[in-house]
Amino acid sequence: MICQGLRRAVLATLMALGGWLWLSAADTVPSSRPFTVVLDAGHGGRDHGCKGRTQREKDITLDVVRRVESILVERLADSVEVVLTRNSDVFVPLDRRAAIANDAAADIFVSVHVNSIDARTRGREKVHGASVYTLGLHKSDANLSVA
Repeated sequence: MICQGLRRAVLATLMALGGWLWLSAADTVPSSRPFTVVLDAGHGGRDHGCKGRTQREKDITLDVVRRVESILVERLADSVEVVLTRNSDVFVPLDRRAAIANDAAADIFVSVHVNSIDARTRGREKVHGASVYTLGLHKSDANLSVA
């Protein structure tokens, strides 16, 4: 059911983001500027991402980042600034997404995607869990290949 899947995606995103916020708070000196989070809704516009019978990845990811933005602003408005790479169904090239994060001096960039599965694949009728990839500057070439 899409609602349950969407709840899981929002929860997984918040858990990953919460971990980064906690680790960053421990390593940083108090600053006059808020912690900047860039939320990237994967795909968009002409790029649908995965397509199911009734849903498209680009729509789900946009809904997830809007929900996460709402939660962060509601609970951490004084200490977190949230920037979205897209707020509507438009295509944003990968290099522009990175530029948005760089222009915002982002402390963290979270790109949300949704995996799919073909139910006809043998032994793969049921799926659960989340995937989280972290990229750092120490492996720039490897990070670009993941992107």
